[in-house]
Amino acid sequence: MQASYGQRGIIGLATPQGNPTAETEFRVLLPAGVIPATVRLVSKDADPRHRLRDYFVDLSATLDRFDRLPLAGVGIACTGSSYVLGHAEAERRCREVATARSLAVVSAADAIDQALRHLGVSRLALLCPYPEWLELLAVAYWQDRGYSVVDVMSVAGDQHDTRSIYRLNPASHTRSIHERWSSVTADAYLITGTGMPSLALIDALSAQLKAPVLSSTLCLAWACLGGRRHQSRKPWRYRPNAIAGGLVRGPGAFVIQSCSSSQRASRWVSSGVRLFWYTMLVSFSRPLVSRIHAINSAWVQRIFAEPRASE
Repeated sequence: MQASYGQRGIIGLATPQGNPTAETEFRVLLPAGVIPATVRLVSKDADPRHRLRDYFVDLSATLDRFDRLPLAGVGIACTGSSYVLGHAEAERRCREVATARSLAVVSAADAIDQALRHLGVSRLALLCPYPEWLELLAVAYWQDRGYSVVDVMSVAGDQHDTRSIYRLNPASHTRSIHERWSSVTADAYLITGTGMPSLALIDALSAQLKAPVLSSTLCLAWACLGGRRHQSRKPWRYRPNAIAGGLVRGPGAFVIQSCSSSQRASRWVSSGVRLFWYTMLVSFSRPLVSRIHAINSAWVQRIFAEPRASE
């Protein structure tokens, strides 16, 4: 018997206990027929440094909460834990769980790393919603991974608690971010942290900046859907205003490579229409519905744009 939902796959998402953003954006980014199932990374420690470590202490116990749900893979939606633990330790723990379960397990930080390498990025600009101590760890992490961090912009709220990221409204910073980054030469602009809402910001900045604008959640969705493993060619270079500088081809990679242009447009249009009506039904907010519809229309229009030849 075929399931009513998730007919093309179910992706597990492990997100920090108080994070309302990652799951919401993940659902928007997944293509039709693929659904997320969520568990929470938990810790009772009041110290954010210890709490971020705790999230990765026993990933196996966390994934046990999926019970026998047949998963295509699991994304660990906490970039800060990788910054605290460091790349080697965080990925060791992910590999242990993946090997024991014969299941693909990818961390948000590793998903970003995959995407940056896939796009050929060497110079990176960061937007960090973190306290200063975690921002410094984030910069050190990407430098250790071999990237030149050419700019770091902070939009942090409460400097004492990493959970303040959930209360940020990045849309209010769009103008200041654009003004700063328009004078920064980078191969990619990264909004790090799965807790800060990023999709509207990506949409706005991608129309204004020449290099790709990425986020932790966007890259995690792309990686969980196969990422660069499904890309046999060099990264396409989309027009500068393409959403996320063309990385959206990641989540829709199998659609783009296996469908004609008309089929591809039809699938993305139907997906956009479903998202629009769902938003209207649950929000009852005319301004929000108008904004979501505008974003959907822009995304659909960009899908029609053919990529330029790769360099």
